[in-house]
Amino acid sequence: LGRGGYYSLRFAQTYPKHIGALLLDNPLVDINELRRNVDWWNDVTAKWSQDSLPPPGSAENAACNISILVDNKIPVLLLSGGADTIVPYERNGKIIKDTYRRWDMPLKSVVRSHSGHHPLGIGNPYPIAEFIYKCLYGQHNLRPIRVACIGDSMTEGVGTDDFSTQSYPAQLQTLPGRDTPCHAQCNRLQSRHSNNRPRSQ
Repeated sequence: LGRGGYYSLRFAQTYPKHIGALLLDNPLVDINELRRNVDWWNDVTAKWSQDSLPPPGSAENAACNISILVDNKIPVLLLSGGADTIVPYERNGKIIKDTYRRWDMPLKSVVRSHSGHHPLGIGNPYPIAEFIYKCLYGQHNLRPIRVACIGDSMTEGVGTDDFSTQSYPAQLQTLPGRDTPCHAQCNRLQSRHSNNRPRSQ
């Protein structure tokens, strides 16, 4: 989701063998997009103690490494807002779609033509559930199911009183049955001055 989508892409590009699939909703794909959003850029310079970005074409930019996902045959479910002005689809999600289509790799793309950056998700959750089911069981995967929640503010649960019980990973942990091992943890880049919040490792 947004910047969380960027973290997910970079994690998958760094550890592709550990990724079974990616579900991305209005993801930031090109890190240089941050400069176009003043609020995001100020947030990044404050939290990351960084006032510069990788140069165009840098290997550190997720947009330049989509081929890693393709090479490792990682399926992608891409949800996008066609009217998103915060993370424009044409400069972000479409990079993934075009690369996957070029190599005929498994990708399901849903563009909500009149939707902006919010609301996220889609009204009918069936396509999402079907996609996850096929990724988990389509190849008779008998390994324990592990869910990694990699994100930013929405994953952390901004506005809640108790991150350990009310964050997205904590809520997700309560959903699977006992026969479906699920391990969720919030990994959030944070300021050196913030307290009592999950810290990325």
